Amino acid sequence: MASNNGSFKLVPVLALYFLAPLIGELLSGSAPPPEFFSIVGLIVLPALYGAGAVIVRELAVSWKKGWGTIWILGAAYGVIEEGIMVRSWFDPNWMDLGILGTYGRWLGVNWIWAYMLTLYHASISISIPILLLDLIWPELKGVRITGKWSFRAIALVFVLDVLLGFVLFRYGAPFHLILFASAISAFLIWLSKRWPADATSGPNLMHPLAYFVVGFTSMVFFFVIEGGLPQLIPWSIVTLGIGVLYALAIRWFLKRSLIGSGDESRAFWLATGVLGFFIFLTPFQESNPNRTDNPAGMILVGLSFFLFLVFVYLRLRSRRRKQLPPPPNALGQRATIPSDIVLTPREADFLGLHSIACVCRDSVASAKI
Repeated sequence: MASNNGSFKLVPVLALYFLAPLIGELLSGSAPPPEFFSIVGLIVLPALYGAGAVIVRELAVSWKKGWGTIWILGAAYGVIEEGIMVRSWFDPNWMDLGILGTYGRWLGVNWIWAYMLTLYHASISISIPILLLDLIWPELKGVRITGKWSFRAIALVFVLDVLLGFVLFRYGAPFHLILFASAISAFLIWLSKRWPADATSGPNLMHPLAYFVVGFTSMVFFFVIEGGLPQLIPWSIVTLGIGVLYALAIRWFLKRSLIGSGDESRAFWLATGVLGFFIFLTPFQESNPNRTDNPAGMILVGLSFFLFLVFVYLRLRSRRRKQLPPPPNALGQRATIPSDIVLTPREADFLGLHSIACVCRDSVASAKI
């Protein structure tokens, strides 16, 4: 990421501003359509999720950082929302807690809930929407989409939304716990600015569909850890430890096989696997008789996101076809590959064999002549 100077780009800003809450709240089922598309929902949720995602992206670009910084800033966002604004970190009766209101609660903190939800916001609410924006508009990678005053305006919207939520969510968490969450968010922001930029040494790329599987199964494991293990393991510290290992394993995979490659296809399939998990769940969410809210329209939400991912895929495929190298010419000269295309060893071998075959074919034809 490279540019500190930017001008306001309306369409990309609006896309990220609404895409973040559409993924983080609507597709996840946290705010089903009747709630999300209410007047309050359409004002409050984008002002929180969308403004937060825009701020995170613009800070990472201004600091010339990469995905590590984006993820850490996303974690700071999660702490601000859940630890300071709504204070679900500390409320034992928070509506979505279930068993986590007692399991893993220590010194007034719902530790497993706080940890897993921070992972969720960093990855799903912030990083995935920013990744999709980069896939739709690759020419904006490393380029700011807000100017000086538009960034300040969006930041003001975010701060006002957090303050409004702080007032409306009335759980009276002790001051020292709010100070604790504030210190964590401040530390994460400090850390994100000092986190090194993405390494560009060639990662070990895998088949694109492997990234879809990793994305999908990572969400399965996420909800198993958050919702299943507390029912099976009586020691919450063990569950929390498994959650830490889960996050480290994903970081190892991404650092080893994706981050720094610039490979759009594999990044797309990773995001599709993650979102595909939520799309898969939408029929079950709509037909769930135990939900206390109104999940009507969740199937339509899943279908809409499926079509959105098809749209992104077609844009990627069209762009990649325009970039693919031409076949060897009649003289057997090897085609050059654009520097921004990353090939696996198998793909490189295929192109090499294809070139050799063309040379042999042309040689035979010349001999006949």
